[in-house]
Amino acid sequence: MSESYEVVIVGSGPAGISTAGRAAECKVSHLLLERAPHFADTIHKYQKGKYVMATPARLPLRSALAFDAGSREDILDIWRAGLEAKGVNIRFNSEVARISGSRGAFEITLADGAVIMAANVVMAIGLQGNLNKLTVPGAELPLVQYQLDDPGEYEDESIVVIGAGDAAIENAIALARQNRVVIVNRRGEFSRAKTGNLNQIRQAIDSGALKCEYNAEPVRIEAGHTLCYHGLGSSRAVMPLEGV
Repeated sequence: MSESYEVVIVGSGPAGISTAGRAAECKVSHLLLERAPHFADTIHKYQKGKYVMATPARLPLRSALAFDAGSREDILDIWRAGLEAKGVNIRFNSEVARISGSRGAFEITLADGAVIMAANVVMAIGLQGNLNKLTVPGAELPLVQYQLDDPGEYEDESIVVIGAGDAAIENAIALARQNRVVIVNRRGEFSRAKTGNLNQIRQAIDSGALKCEYNAEPVRIEAGHTLCYHGLGSSRAVMPLEGV
C-alpha cells in the first residue's frame, strides 16, 4: 500500500525546509523529499567556513526555522536543530522521477520505484545541478574545478578564478591567503557583487593580495596555462596556473 500525506515537499533547501517546518508546526501530515544524503545541499557544497549573507537586510521572514547571516557551519547547525525540534518528516536519498495526478490526488514516483500519494505537492527544488561550466578548449582538464570545498587544501599554488560574481570573489579571496591568485573578470568592474564582497575584492586588488584581469575572456586552457583575450582581442595574457 502507498504512503499518503496531506503535503509532500520536493527539495530541502531553505524554501523546502521552511515549508516542512510550518507543516510540522501546524500538525499537517507531510513528507520532505531530498535526493541528496543531507538537507540544504547547495549550502553543504559551499566552501568550508563561507560567510552566508542575509540580504536584503529587511527581508520579512515567516519561516518556522531561524535564519541570520553567519558561517556555513553555524547555519547548517541551526537548521539541523530546528528540523529535529519541529519533528519534520524528512527522507534523504529520495529522488523524484515522476509526478502525476492532480490536486487532492497526486502520485509521486521515486527513482527507486516507491510510490507516494499526496493531496498537495510543493516543488522547492533549486538549480544546484546546473553548473555554469566553461565551454573553451581545455575546460574539462583535471586541473579545472567547478566547486571549492576547502580553500585551506591549496597552498603556494598559482590559481586562476574565472568569474566576477559573489562565488568567484569569495573563492578568490579565500584562496589568496596562501596562494598566487588571478581573478578573470569579463567586465570592467564587479557589477554583480554584493556590497560586502565588492569592498573586499577591491581592497584585495588594491593591496596586491591578488591580481585581476579586467575585460578578459578565457579562450583556451592548457596544461599549466590559461589564455585570455582582452577587449576585442587586441591583446592577450597567458597566465600560469595549477587550478581554475
